[in-house]
Amino acid sequence: MNCETIRNAKSDEMIYFLLSAYWEAAQIETVLPEALRSLPITGLDNMKARHWQLLMLLVTEPALPEASRALLKEALQVVHVALGRLYALERAQGRVLQR
Repeated sequence: MNCETIRNAKSDEMIYFLLSAYWEAAQIETVLPEALRSLPITGLDNMKARHWQLLMLLVTEPALPEASRALLKEALQVVHVALGRLYALERAQGRVLQR
């Protein structure tokens, strides 16, 4: 997915939509445990949990095939960009999200 699309999203709803679309289109479910496969992505806490779980998968599963590791790295980047955009939107609206 082009992360630039997420960086330019105008609302949190659009970010969740784009992230859910990515989750379905990237076929990332082939390398994810059941807990990470569920859709829709339901909010900030859910995104933070997915970000952490993706990171832990990369760190704790060194025997993953390189193609699977590449999918996980890409997903981690997409979720990271989405989190950053959510925080930016909240700051612009004068709200502060808990990190």
